[in-house]
Amino acid sequence: MFENSLVFRNAQNQFYWIEKIASPVANKFEYVPALSQAEKLDYLLVPKGQRGLGSPDLLVTDPSDGFWVISESRASVQVRQVGDAPFGTIKCMALNAKKDLLALYSQANVAGRIIVMKADRSAEYTRLDTGLTDAKAIDWCGNDAPVLTFPDQIVIVGPNEYEKIDLSCSVKGIRCLNEIDGLRVVTSEKTYFLERVQEKTLATFKVASISPSAKLIQAQKSVDLN
Repeated sequence: MFENSLVFRNAQNQFYWIEKIASPVANKFEYVPALSQAEKLDYLLVPKGQRGLGSPDLLVTDPSDGFWVISESRASVQVRQVGDAPFGTIKCMALNAKKDLLALYSQANVAGRIIVMKADRSAEYTRLDTGLTDAKAIDWCGNDAPVLTFPDQIVIVGPNEYEKIDLSCSVKGIRCLNEIDGLRVVTSEKTYFLERVQEKTLATFKVASISPSAKLIQAQKSVDLN
């Protein structure tokens, strides 16, 4: 499921999509013979362009190198790199909430590489070999940062560093759901919601802050004490 659309495939990895679940008419994507024998594939739907023009693109990971861009009206293209270096073998990928950024998790058994690029594949912004191997999935925390999911923890990945959050439970398993303002994390015991702390909030409550809002809060505390 991708919002109101449904994408599915048959045993030969022929992909179909239904634009609106309320009107279940299946459309067929172009068949890619190179994917016919692949057993493990990740795929996602990149929505139509501005004002709903054009047709959506289906991105499908290649078993050995990069990913395929498949559509109804254009020939399929295998994308192996956007910047100066190849992607390598991609395990999973995810779009941010605005659908304008694409995160790839590649070389999962060796480097744990995170690559962030434009959703239209026109530019690569950053890549980081995290050393975090064998993640189960990649998601986004809103529009701000990719998040790797492991059986008992999640890892928020920034441009140059990452932060681990332990979520160990008696029954392992974590499911992350990207939302417009953050990330919903579901475990076997609890549900969490992560969101970015706004700059104004940080400026107000950081230690020894002298921002106008911090001074106002301090003044109110002084009045309350008196």
